Amino acid sequence: MKSSDKKIISQAKKDPACFEKIYNKYYQKVYNYFWYRLGYDREKAEEMMQEVFLRAFSKLKTYKHRNYSYLTYLLTIARNLFINYLKKEKESVSWDEIKNFTISGNEILHNILDAQYLYNIIERYLSDNEREAVLLRYREGLSIKEISQVMRKSENAVKLLLSRARKKLKERYVSSNVLSVINDTTPYKKPKFLKVKE
Repeated sequence: MKSSDKKIISQAKKDPACFEKIYNKYYQKVYNYFWYRLGYDREKAEEMMQEVFLRAFSKLKTYKHRNYSYLTYLLTIARNLFINYLKKEKESVSWDEIKNFTISGNEILHNILDAQYLYNIIERYLSDNEREAVLLRYREGLSIKEISQVMRKSENAVKLLLSRARKKLKERYVSSNVLSVINDTTPYKKPKFLKVKE
């Protein structure tokens, strides 16, 4: 855990008002986690984000410091909450709502058509676990270790999921610009445009 988080959590255990510092530090990332997955439904994303912080706050006294960031802990709560939400809402969510989802939150892609093209490839060819690992790694910017905590899988399992996902994307005509974004060894560079092989 980051030392600043550790310090704030220790303070918050003594004075719950200090938890506001954690909220202010991470609310946008937790909100974005839901916003993208809910097809830009602002109200639902805000509601679920608040629920994550309420759950984290309610467990504050029993929270124990681990070897990962507090954000990873929050995203684990968020993932579990989202999975439960999907189970309840599975039949009421339309395909139109889901297909409007994009992974361009960090402006990986300039235009919505390019993002939609990439999303369609991810939606069509990646398993649920591969898709989740890709989104956590490249949209949320989590490390392999943090993803393993969120997904409750070993680090090797996460690496394997990401490797398989990259292979599938490569096989499905994703351009070299997008592949450079999702390559573990290449630092993030915002491409100027997305080339689509025909």
